[in-house]
Amino acid sequence: MALILLNSYLAALTINTLFALGEEIGWRGYLQVELEERGLGAVRAALVVGLVWGLWHASGIILLGHNYPENRLLGAALFIAFTASLSLPHADVRRSSSSVLPAASLHGTINAVWGLTILVTTLQRELGGLGPAGIAAWAVTSAITHIALLRAKPQQAEPSTS
Repeated sequence: MALILLNSYLAALTINTLFALGEEIGWRGYLQVELEERGLGAVRAALVVGLVWGLWHASGIILLGHNYPENRLLGAALFIAFTASLSLPHADVRRSSSSVLPAASLHGTINAVWGLTILVTTLQRELGGLGPAGIAAWAVTSAITHIALLRAKPQQAEPSTS
């Protein structure tokens, strides 16, 4: 078990981050910035990016059963909710660092934890190993992380529009 944990940690820091980098360049490096510049606001832009991110993966879930072989449609819907909620902390770390690398590292870590969860649980076939309670826990964790990151940032005054 210790070896599995070590391998998951090393994968999160290396190969998973590298694979997630391509997505994060598109999601946070381009789309998030573009939507914010078009006046959508940081939170709404992050949620739109999260929806697009989830829809991007939905075809693989529905057609191939990726992560959700037994419950493809429900799995796709839950995954879209999952990515929408996780998009907030991803956007926060990208914005606070002015780089997509922390977002890619977070994305890669989540991928490693997801894989580890599937390996060590008995729910391997039920909704990718997590089930509805696991998805809800991810959403709550994302919200708490987002709030903590917002509180940790120094508040900046809004520019005057007059």
